[in-house]
Amino acid sequence: MDYILRYPLTSGDVDFINNSSIDIEIYNPSVTGNDSGWCDAATGQRLVMGGDRTIFRNVGESDLLMLKLKYADRLKELHEGMKSIYNIDREEK
Repeated sequence: MDYILRYPLTSGDVDFINNSSIDIEIYNPSVTGNDSGWCDAATGQRLVMGGDRTIFRNVGESDLLMLKLKYADRLKELHEGMKSIYNIDREEK
């Protein structure tokens, strides 16, 4: 099952995600491609911004427990209604 993290990312969220082994996608419907406005010029890595949301992909039971303890009500199952709310219309990975 996939889950989405509601509300903008905090620096603590980014640290947690960087140290996690859970498959994630940083999503923002207004970002199209990797142009220079969305990428670090030195590394080519996509910049994380305030409007970005984190999608946790293929979350297992133990990872889900960890995510629920960490994020509580910010973590939501990514069902069709949530995809509509967050304008996620791309095919899942």
